[in-house]
Amino acid sequence: MENLKNIDSFFTELKNHRLKQGIKLEEISDFTKINIKYLEAIENGDFNILPIVYMRLFLRSYSNYIGTDSKKALKDFESYSNFSIRNDFTIDNSDESKNTVKIKKSKSFHTDEKYYLSPKNIISILFSILALIFFFLFAKQISDKKSNINQSSKSRESLDSLIIDPSAY
Repeated sequence: MENLKNIDSFFTELKNHRLKQGIKLEEISDFTKINIKYLEAIENGDFNILPIVYMRLFLRSYSNYIGTDSKKALKDFESYSNFSIRNDFTIDNSDESKNTVKIKKSKSFHTDEKYYLSPKNIISILFSILALIFFFLFAKQISDKKSNINQSSKSRESLDSLIIDPSAY
């Protein structure tokens, strides 16, 4: 249980370390160019405010600036995040007759929804690609027919020039 307490409070330890150093959030923000609301979110343990990648980068910069071990902070962050995911599944014992499992959504580890492709979108993309392929094949076929027509008309002109006009003699 001691380990869980450390996981839950690593961000509080970071804040306390910053305060002992006498560093203001504005100072960190000016140096790192991280918005103060994100720095406050780190210190409050509100890691759902940003995607994980950005939160890790901000946490590393924050830790380095206040003079703590950024690797340890990131390790603690990972432990905290993994603990949060495991705790998304909770058993509700309020109704003694039946135990139900409630699942609450964790924003921190879900894939970014804007990159999700539904089956409908995938089919649309495939049809678009097929339409482009058929368009280019059709254009190539038309181009080939035109070049054949041009070649046949050139060969006819060359044959016409070879025919000798009998009135010329």
